[in-house]
Amino acid sequence: MPILENCRIKFYTNEAGKGAETEVFVGVRDDNDVIAAFVSDDFGDFEQHSDNGPFDLAIRNASEKVNLRGGSLHIGFDPKEEDIWRFNFFLFLSFTDGTRLNGGRVGVELNRDQREQTFRLNEIAR
Repeated sequence: MPILENCRIKFYTNEAGKGAETEVFVGVRDDNDVIAAFVSDDFGDFEQHSDNGPFDLAIRNASEKVNLRGGSLHIGFDPKEEDIWRFNFFLFLSFTDGTRLNGGRVGVELNRDQREQTFRLNEIAR
C-alpha cells in the first residue's frame, strides 16, 4: 500500500495579507483522525497578492493513501493583531509508490472570528 512520504502546502495571498507574527497551523489527518502531517510557524509576512511557500509539513504518521483520501486538511491561525488573511492554497501529497494527491481551494478567509477551517481531502485533492 502507498504510504505518505512528503506533504507540502503553498499559499497565494489575495487582497488581505497575513502579518509577520501571526502563526499558521496546518494539519493533515487521515480518515481515522490520526495526524499524518503537521506544521506550525509564523512563516513571516505574507504581503497582498504574493506567493508563499511551498512549506513542508512534518510527517507524523505513516498514513496510507487510501486512508488519506477520506481524511481532512485543517488550516488555522493565531492573529497577533486585527489580522484578516484572504488566500488560496494548494496541497501536495506524495506517496512511496510515486503517486500523488494534489488539490486546493480558492477564496479562503481567516480572521479573529473564524480562526480555522477544515477541508475534506476527497473534495479538494485528486
